[in-house]
Amino acid sequence: MNRCALALALVIGSLLQAQVPSPLIRGRVVADETNDPIRNARVAFVDDAGRPPALTDEEGRFTFASAPPGLRSISAAKTGYATATSVASDGVEIRLLKGGTISGRLLDDLGEPLPLVSVRAERVVRRGGRMDIEQVAEAETDDLGEYRVFGLPRGEYLVGMAIGRELVTGGVPSPPAVPRPSQRFYPSAFSIEQAQPIAVGVGTDVVGIDMTVTLRPPGMTFPSVTGPIARTSGTIRGRVLRPDGRPIQRAAVRLFADATGAAQLAAETDAGGQYEFRGLRSGAYRVTVTTLSFQMVSFGRRAGRGDAIPVAAGALVDHVDISMPSRSAISGRVVDEYGDPMADANVRVDRIEFSKGRRRLVSVMNVAPRQTNDLGRYRIFGLPPGRYVVSAVVGQDVPNRKTADWPGYAWSYFPATPVASESEVVEVSDQDRLNVDIALVRGRASRISGHAFTEAGEPMPGVLWLSQSYRSGAIATAPVSARAQPDGAFEFKDVPPGEYVIQAETSWRDIATEGEFAAQFVTLDGRDATNLTLRVTTGSTIAGRLTFEGADPPEPDEIELSAVAMDPDMISLADNPVGRAAIREDRTFELGGVHGPRMLRLLKAPAGWALKSILVNGGESIDAVLPFGTKAQSLSDVEVILTQQVSGVSGAVTDASGRPFGDGVVIVFSTDRSQWFPQSRFLDHVAAASDGAFDLRPLAPGSYYVAAIDPPDDFERNRAFENPVFLESLVAGATRVTLAEGDTRSLSPGVIPR
Repeated sequence: MNRCALALALVIGSLLQAQVPSPLIRGRVVADETNDPIRNARVAFVDDAGRPPALTDEEGRFTFASAPPGLRSISAAKTGYATATSVASDGVEIRLLKGGTISGRLLDDLGEPLPLVSVRAERVVRRGGRMDIEQVAEAETDDLGEYRVFGLPRGEYLVGMAIGRELVTGGVPSPPAVPRPSQRFYPSAFSIEQAQPIAVGVGTDVVGIDMTVTLRPPGMTFPSVTGPIARTSGTIRGRVLRPDGRPIQRAAVRLFADATGAAQLAAETDAGGQYEFRGLRSGAYRVTVTTLSFQMVSFGRRAGRGDAIPVAAGALVDHVDISMPSRSAISGRVVDEYGDPMADANVRVDRIEFSKGRRRLVSVMNVAPRQTNDLGRYRIFGLPPGRYVVSAVVGQDVPNRKTADWPGYAWSYFPATPVASESEVVEVSDQDRLNVDIALVRGRASRISGHAFTEAGEPMPGVLWLSQSYRSGAIATAPVSARAQPDGAFEFKDVPPGEYVIQAETSWRDIATEGEFAAQFVTLDGRDATNLTLRVTTGSTIAGRLTFEGADPPEPDEIELSAVAMDPDMISLADNPVGRAAIREDRTFELGGVHGPRMLRLLKAPAGWALKSILVNGGESIDAVLPFGTKAQSLSDVEVILTQQVSGVSGAVTDASGRPFGDGVVIVFSTDRSQWFPQSRFLDHVAAASDGAFDLRPLAPGSYYVAAIDPPDDFERNRAFENPVFLESLVAGATRVTLAEGDTRSLSPGVIPR
């Protein structure tokens, strides 16, 4: 054979070899006891994490179009069964045995449940006279102290608690803290050698594996966490009570200095629920309580830090009692499209809140998501009365949770929808809500990918953000981020169908120059969106001058001027604030890096001054929405005029009996509903003083509703005063007033019941 023929033969041989298909892997998953097919079982290559798993059909069959070279192990899993492995080969049959379970309760020595404690089932493996331990399953106790570990192969198990977490309240260092249990084994052992093995058979449910943990005696007082306090006779004393009036033992009580917010002392309640702080120097303090069930409440009516408690030298301030509010739970099941339970689905509850000009899903503070057990059951607890959206997810990464890797399911909302705005809202009062069952919805999550570049065409470093677009009408969930690679490449995974906005922005040069910015919309219908290109731009510049009508013009540092975003899709998903104009000594100003529709606003005015007019190229633009983003849209002739003719309302808030009400908030909003939007000049609020007095100015001349409310705990965080639905609910009980330039009206609004 000559050289040409030999070369041709080698090329043909290599081509034929390249065309040899990878081996096809087909198989079946069945129940070992009955030979019945197991539908919706998850099948995956054990040592090839990059290859996506497959799910069995109604006949228990699965197919992999190709397999990695060589002999590989393949595993099958299904809720209620123990996972099994086999050698991957075409025609393989994988037989699953029913998994066993161990369940029980975890209580302290007073009979109180211990929630959120990790309980582990560890298998005893005996080899040649040696006993080895391997962890098999783990579960977390709920508010009833109940746990259930499942999917256990036949064998002997030791049940123990993981080292407990110390409960640390917001912003306060540890110690002290609510006591949590350290390592324990069933029934009351401190070591593996003393633990009692538990036999688990195929499909056996072992119940009643309860453990009691002795904690430190109640009523202990801890030393100061911030140093010694001068010995004076000031004392604060009180009790911590359940909603029904019964005392709570071992509640962690903390004392804070009102002026600084620093922690001063901590104590635990005794058998009567009582606590006491002695040796306090005169001053004002706040008291916060946290229970073993992770409820945290401050003394007083005010939300957040609570009310200040004045303590005079030599005084005993008694009956500083805190009644823990009623908390409830939502429970139910998560099932697949066949109605079969889905274990290790991650279930969470959110509130619908109005923020940044739109409705958003916001997680509930101090309420953790929960995982389902082998029955598909979940229980989310510690919920205050309210309206909630409940959802479940599998097949996606959830931080700090081992969530079931079942592919092909969308994030699903109660009762069975992938769209948050179509979810049925769950109302919670002082009773638990049961049977809130979620059927997972089939739906392919998509991938969004592309490249981000600077205005100069260089790869953009940093982070990009993704959220449901405002214009789609969807309820926004928490935005997700993706870090751009050195070449500018970015990728968002597991994105459900819908319309989204992607934002990219660079770091700011200074407070008056926002970063380069780009926003792009993308619609997903189950297919991937790839090869996107985002190119950030430097934006527009706004320059002008301040003019004052009146004597003694204020200093520039007493004024804050900005251009606030009016399109929610252009508000920074990274929570970067809008820039503040740089105001010079000659009262000229400049603001750079401006993108999207904006409205010029005075964010801070000196006392006695109010915004009167904003002229752009000589024309009135005080309430105009102006377009920005390109150099051609920059403005160089802006005049901001301030006046000493200040309008406003003042007076005192009263309760239903006509007495001053010091916990109220006064909301003033325009009678023109088109002015009900964030940053409107015709919308403002102020908290009343302890004697009910309030003074709200400046207000723009116009016609207003004035309403006084007893605010809910999340009033400020939720920015309810910007929510048109909330404002509409106040109209009927509000007082109407009209303000001319320079007018100040005195009112005594009564608190509107809610």
